Amino acid sequence: MLRVRVELIPRGVESMAREIARVEIANMGGNDAAASYRYRVTERPSRYSGGLTVNGEIRRHQRYQSAFRLVQRVLRCALRKCA
Repeated sequence: MLRVRVELIPRGVESMAREIARVEIANMGGNDAAASYRYRVTERPSRYSGGLTVNGEIRRHQRYQSAFRLVQRVLRCALRKCA
C-alpha cells in the first residue's frame, strides 16, 4: 500500500502540523508489466472546502512508471471522479 499525507504546518512550526488530506493506494493484482489499484482520497472539511472523500480504481497502470506517476493518475481521476 502507498500512503501520501498532506500536512499543514502553520508558520513552519512542526509541533503545530496537522494532516489535512490523504491518499491511500492498494494493489489489487496484476503482472510484471501492469497492475490495478484501489484508491481512497480524503480531504478534511475546512472553512474553504466542504471536504472530499473519493474511492475508485486504476486499471492497467504500467509498473515501470514511478510511484509519483501512480499518485498523479489517482489524483487526476479522483478530482474528476473518473474510473
